[in-house]
Amino acid sequence: MLTSAIQVRLTAGAPQAAAVASLNRIVDTANRAFASTAGGSAGNSVVLKGMQRPAEIVNYKTIALMPTLLVSGLALGAIAARALTLPARCASGGESSPC
Repeated sequence: MLTSAIQVRLTAGAPQAAAVASLNRIVDTANRAFASTAGGSAGNSVVLKGMQRPAEIVNYKTIALMPTLLVSGLALGAIAARALTLPARCASGGESSPC
């Protein structure tokens, strides 16, 4: 079955309730036209849906915290590595040791 989509953008300042009512009348007319064809609608119909957005855009607020967590983990790892290697360098007693 072929699926087609048409996106409709309302002009700025257009009354949303009136625009949706007009689109619903168009949908009803189209569905009646499909139903009146020989053999019935054959699975064809028109549906009015609200704004559809990809999941990545819908969930962007939950993703926003991730870079902060990754940077914090990297910084803590660098501090821990430095804390573990500094005593080892001082214990070796080399001449270039900054201890």
